[in-house]
Amino acid sequence: MVSQTGLEKTPEESLIFWTISLTYVFYALGALYVVAPVIGWSLLLLVCWRFASADERFRAPGFGVWVWWIATFAILVALVIGHFDYGLSRAQLIKSIIGWAKGWAMFPVFITVGACLSIRLQVLARAANIVSVQTFVLAPFLVAAAYIGIPAEIWVSPLSAVGGPGPEFFSFRLYGVSPDGSFRWAFFAPWAPGAGMAAVTLLALGVMDTDRRWIFFGTLGVLAMAVLVKSRLALLGLPIALGAGFTLCNMRLPALHFLGAVCVLTIGLLWGPIIETLHEAKEAFENYRSNSTEVRSTLQAIAGYRFVEAPIWGHGIQDSGTHIVAFMPIGSHHTWFGLLFVKGLVGVVAFAVPMVLTVIVLIVRGQSTKAAMAGLMVLIGMWIYSFGENLEVLAYLFWIGLVVIGLGMRGKEKDPALSDGVALQA
Repeated sequence: MVSQTGLEKTPEESLIFWTISLTYVFYALGALYVVAPVIGWSLLLLVCWRFASADERFRAPGFGVWVWWIATFAILVALVIGHFDYGLSRAQLIKSIIGWAKGWAMFPVFITVGACLSIRLQVLARAANIVSVQTFVLAPFLVAAAYIGIPAEIWVSPLSAVGGPGPEFFSFRLYGVSPDGSFRWAFFAPWAPGAGMAAVTLLALGVMDTDRRWIFFGTLGVLAMAVLVKSRLALLGLPIALGAGFTLCNMRLPALHFLGAVCVLTIGLLWGPIIETLHEAKEAFENYRSNSTEVRSTLQAIAGYRFVEAPIWGHGIQDSGTHIVAFMPIGSHHTWFGLLFVKGLVGVVAFAVPMVLTVIVLIVRGQSTKAAMAGLMVLIGMWIYSFGENLEVLAYLFWIGLVVIGLGMRGKEKDPALSDGVALQA
């Protein structure tokens, strides 16, 4: 099949390409939260089918992919034991296991898909840029909708009946309103900060496109998203993820060595002023949306304090918060404190090990492949957002980034047609 991009796609590429390209359509239908798990598990079945049928297009998953599976099942074990320890109902256990299948399981599922199926980086890059350009076009209308008084929430999809973290995951909203009365735009995410992680993913993939026009307009769309979500993590995540990813994957460049030496010398000479500037920047960062900072800090403190109640396996589920934390659940707004509270030390170690291992693998492979560089950028964004969001809840937004991490973790392509360098026509 030859697509509008002029590149013949494999079936899995076509499915991913059109699913990503239709992101806003699925969001308007309130189906985005459901689509990602369905696509993920369906493609995993395709992986199993090609393995069972000895299909030559199947690639065996590497050691790193298996580590993700082992770690994710360890999280599931912690979840089950936590439920038994606290005498939670069988219905609650089933609900939590389904939540695991739509959340934590998405990490190894999509990484396996990227590692084992015939998927090219350029197809993912073009799909990401299509969403970013759509964002650039829609942004003025979404801003206008807020200021002319169009209702923020258009509707909540009946698909909310399938269950999920909350109705906001199935609602079609044009904008949001902060407690202070200011407008924030979440685009296709359940809340504004969550859209920042999606922005990092879109840009990490989008800059790998071979067409500079798509890169230019795609980048404009991502920047518009980063500004309008008014998220501190988005403003930090974009430059850090891209800058660190590019630097770590080009460590053999002499120019970077020279630049590093200059930076070290400059830091040594200006240590005092730099520390003072960083301290002022930290205060400004925390004072920007200070109410949010206070709530998040309190949630983390409570989760850390109550961790001793169930240090090994955790509490099984998040606990209800009081007015002190704006009724936010204990164990939310932070991946690591959330794991510590809900899954205990087992959950923290189970997620940390594959994250660290994958960073190492992608840095090594990123010296020679663009897919690994893009995957590292996504992974750095995940690290940054893990300190302000529960990643498993938002996996349905950045799943294409997990696919590219899988691409980066596989070996060098034997088939040149599947390499990073295949160009797409405009």
